Amino acid sequence: MYFLTVAGNGRGLIGIGEGKSAESDEAKAQAKNAAIRNMQPISMYEGRTIYGDVKGKVSATEVELMTRPPGFGLRCQSLIFEICRCAGLSDMAARVTRSRNHMNTVKATLQALLSQRLPEEIARARGRKLVDVRKVYYGGNI
Repeated sequence: MYFLTVAGNGRGLIGIGEGKSAESDEAKAQAKNAAIRNMQPISMYEGRTIYGDVKGKVSATEVELMTRPPGFGLRCQSLIFEICRCAGLSDMAARVTRSRNHMNTVKATLQALLSQRLPEEIARARGRKLVDVRKVYYGGNI
């Protein structure tokens, strides 16, 4: 038997695990333990979405994750929906192109989530200062 498991705390930690064994209970336990052991933090904007559109590619599977406004919800494939739910993301859209292999879709989604670049990193690379526009134009009321 083979199991692919996703684990998350709902507040930005996500991990995937694989388990293989002749017995299904043993394979399930292996996958669960591996997912918990492999948990990694992902960057979240306002605790609800990602910082920008990101892409991930594993083998022939390409995943594109797109940020969306508040209240949009999760409009994506069921596998990506469960990953986002485990991570605590609530407003996002996704598109899977080319192959739709389940294992590669999950791995490509995790790769895309972990490859996000924070605005601070982009500003530092460009030699600029980052100003929160909401504080400037709305008088500090966010």
